[in-house]
Amino acid sequence: MLLKGTNFLTFYNRYPERCSQLKLLKEWVLINNLYTAHPEKTDFLFHPSDWVPFGLKEDVQAIWDIPLAPEPETSRWFFDKERPASDPVLTWLFRYIPEQYSWISFLKKHLTVDFQHFSDCTPANKRAFYGEYG
Repeated sequence: MLLKGTNFLTFYNRYPERCSQLKLLKEWVLINNLYTAHPEKTDFLFHPSDWVPFGLKEDVQAIWDIPLAPEPETSRWFFDKERPASDPVLTWLFRYIPEQYSWISFLKKHLTVDFQHFSDCTPANKRAFYGEYG
């Protein structure tokens, strides 16, 4: 991936106010939208891109300070489990999309997150994703 400019920096301090209840890092961390799943188009919640996060070093490190994805969750979760009725891709056997695993693992260090699998789009998870705090 080539970084061809610094225009993204104009967004870094554009929104200084943050909801204190959801402030999990010291500052904002910017991510690009390449491979960030839009939940209204895909029904994949908690799926930010894992390419080129930008922010304070300690914040980016905090996001990635998570355990390696365990087996069988990583590749064979649905091998012996009932698939959800809302399952959009019947060939996927993993529990989470890799980006989801990373983000959910980070969030679970700070919040209670009841997200069971990659297409777990319950009303409660949608509220958690879109934010109940304003």
